[in-house]
Amino acid sequence: MNIFRNALLFIPQSSRFLSLFLALGLCLALIQPADTSRLDLTVTYTGPEGIDAEHPITVLLFDGPDMSGGSKMVAAGHLNENGGVLTWSGLPKVVYILAIYDPLGNFTGLSGIIPGSVIGLFSVEDSQEAAPVEVGKRTKLNFEFDDSQRLPGDPATAVPLAVRNAEKGVVEIRKYTIRDGMRDEFIDFFENKTLEQQKKVGLRVVGQFRSLENENQFVWIRAYASQKERAKQLRDYYLGPDWIQVQDEAGALIADTEVILVAPTSASKIR
Repeated sequence: MNIFRNALLFIPQSSRFLSLFLALGLCLALIQPADTSRLDLTVTYTGPEGIDAEHPITVLLFDGPDMSGGSKMVAAGHLNENGGVLTWSGLPKVVYILAIYDPLGNFTGLSGIIPGSVIGLFSVEDSQEAAPVEVGKRTKLNFEFDDSQRLPGDPATAVPLAVRNAEKGVVEIRKYTIRDGMRDEFIDFFENKTLEQQKKVGLRVVGQFRSLENENQFVWIRAYASQKERAKQLRDYYLGPDWIQVQDEAGALIADTEVILVAPTSASKIR
C-alpha cells in the first residue's frame, strides 16, 4: 500500500479516487484465476450392462486426437451412475474425449484397457474420427455411447480369478527399475509428491525400500482389504488430478515396473 500512497501524492485531488480505483482494480485482476474454463459433461451408456460403484464409466480427456500414445491425458474421472455429470476446470482450450466401460470393473487407469471393454469415442458424426471439443467459460456437453465398439477378448482373462475373488486381503508388491543414477531423486519424488496424495483416497502404503543388490531398484508395498477395494482406490488415485499432475515426472524416472499380487497368510502382519 505504500507504493500506492506515494504515487497518489503526485496526483491532483480530483483524480486520486479514480486512480485508487484503477490501482485496486489492477490488484483484483492479478489475483483472479488465469483460466476460468469449465466443462460439464453428461455421460450416458446405452449398452445392456449396469453402471454402479463397482462397474463405473471412466472418461479420459486428451489434448490431441491420437489417444493411443501421441496425445497426453490432461484429465479423467469416473461415474458410478448412468447419466451422471463430470465437471473439470482449467482444461486446455481443446480436448478430445474417450469413455471406457469395463463390465467386470477391473480398469483402474494404472494399466492398459481391459479386453472386452466398451469404448466410446466422442467423434465426428457418422465417423470414427475423434471430434475436438472447444472448452469455454461454461461448456455443457452431452455424450452418449453404446456397446457397438468393444475390444476383442474376454475381460475375465485380464485379471486372474484368484485376484478377482480375493476378499480377505490383497498385498501389492511393486518393484521399479529406476533410470541410472536417479534412485535418490525418485525417492524424493515418491515420498514428497505421492505418499500424502495416495492417503487422501484411502490407499495404504505399508513400506518402501531401496534394493541392496541393485542400486537402480526401488520396492514398495500397498495393502488392501479386497480386490474390489483395490480397483476402486486405484481408479480414485490414477484417474485423479494429483496423479495426472505428476505422471510425466514419474515416467521420466521409472524405466520398468514389475507388480506381484499376493494374499496374506493368517499369521501375516501385513494385510
